[in-house]
Amino acid sequence: MYRRWLLLAYAFVLSVLVLGPALRPGYALTYDMVFTPHESLLPWTLGAGSALPRSVPQDAVVAILNIILPGWVLQKIALLAALVLAGFGAARCVRGPGAWVAVTLAIWNPFVAERLVQGHWSLLIAYACLPWIVCAASARRWPVVVVWCALAALTPTGGLLAAVIAIPAVLLQPGRRLFKAVWSLAIFATNLPWLVPALMHIGSESGGTDVFGLRAEGPWGSVLTAVGLGGIWNGEAVLPSRALWIAPIVGVAVCTLAAFGWSAFFRRFGRVAGIWLTVSVLGFGLALLSAIAPTLFVAITEIPGGGLVRDAQKLLAPLAILVAVLAGIGIGRVAEKVADRAVAPSLIVLTVVIPIATMPDLAFGASGRVSSVAYPSDFETVREQVGAGVGDAISLPWAAFRNFDWNGHRTVLDPMPRFLARSVVADDTLLVGRDGIIQPVGGDDSRAALVGSRLAAGEALTAFGPEMGIEYAVLAHNVAGPDSQAALRGAQVVWEGEELSLYWLGEPTATSSGSDLGLIVVVDILVALVVLASAVLVYFPRKRRFGC
Repeated sequence: MYRRWLLLAYAFVLSVLVLGPALRPGYALTYDMVFTPHESLLPWTLGAGSALPRSVPQDAVVAILNIILPGWVLQKIALLAALVLAGFGAARCVRGPGAWVAVTLAIWNPFVAERLVQGHWSLLIAYACLPWIVCAASARRWPVVVVWCALAALTPTGGLLAAVIAIPAVLLQPGRRLFKAVWSLAIFATNLPWLVPALMHIGSESGGTDVFGLRAEGPWGSVLTAVGLGGIWNGEAVLPSRALWIAPIVGVAVCTLAAFGWSAFFRRFGRVAGIWLTVSVLGFGLALLSAIAPTLFVAITEIPGGGLVRDAQKLLAPLAILVAVLAGIGIGRVAEKVADRAVAPSLIVLTVVIPIATMPDLAFGASGRVSSVAYPSDFETVREQVGAGVGDAISLPWAAFRNFDWNGHRTVLDPMPRFLARSVVADDTLLVGRDGIIQPVGGDDSRAALVGSRLAAGEALTAFGPEMGIEYAVLAHNVAGPDSQAALRGAQVVWEGEELSLYWLGEPTATSSGSDLGLIVVVDILVALVVLASAVLVYFPRKRRFGC
């Protein structure tokens, strides 16, 4: 027990070292990570809207929790919990001194670094859930598995990765078929909050799949990049240390250690270990295929909701946490075979230090790239002026990302949709640099695409906004984007500030709420009841009548 507390403390300290300035009061705004003081529960946060449910149900969960806690506190809890759970979860799978190595490698690796800078906090939570799912499944604690799978399903990719490990683990374990069917359905149900809205978008296009494939880092090529657990599509999210010659050597060395740990891991976890390895190898293969043959991945967009997994490098998540576990077991086995017992602790310490020493720029919020700031008061003023109502708002200039000077000119997704108490129409077209060429990648929001085309044609928002349910326009100053003067012709100025200006376009003559909202709400309530029932069963004694 004492050793567990020490490992937990070490995971906590290492996580604090990684996050650094991101843990200060305020909001760490980087690429896709946007937290606000009070996100509202709106139809689009549940998946009812014209876009694919990429941030479902995470935004709805954040909006509900915002009733209790401010957004900046929720963000610190989410980031810290993701890293601590990953490190401590990996340690739970390892016996002996190698657990210290597992903690280090689970927290301090390129996959975590790049996803942190990219702002994929919910994917990191799903990544952290995987070892806990495996431990619970090997012990046949199915209610616990359902709860962990529900947490992983905050993001669609996380929910899929958790399900493809957990459901086979249920089905391949001995037991009554009825119990296995029930728990499998419960695990599957945790994905319904995003799956149902995704299936409602049959025919929605999500381009750019080839652009979002795994990207080789440095001159080492795609294979060594993937082995080293890097390769995110956004080159700006990659740490400079990934270009050093030592990076591929460390990646290969860690994987070699992991190979030494497989037999002991398999003896302990059996079939569940085999499932985890299979999913990890498949994820590695698909991620690598996205780099070697990107055109093959275009077919994914033809599948209903398939655009949700166009970022193939995400599929390295199971491998990244599995390598941490196996390397911890592997170094423990190597240390046991060393004749000089005084050398064994030195091997453990060296294996702990090397990953940190060879990627030092992950420390302190990726060298300040993930750091907390305060929103200017203009944002609160605009929120109060707009209030809640039937009409929507539109965010200008018409560009998906912002480089605010008050955010240190760090790139961040437009925060306005999460800041206002109304649904916001915003551009979702990405500009991706690949091989020296800037390639625009169209989004999957049909409504935003229509608005963008009319703005590009020079039409004023007052001419078509109200008939599309848009009542207000919010203009951000001093940020890059198309000129908004033509779009705001005839609009009435409601308020002007240093950072933002608010315009009234006219009384809306239509609403944007879809008729599918009722079905989504019913599904979400049923899933919540399933998860709640599973959480209650966690505290019951393990008896056969519960199937665990």
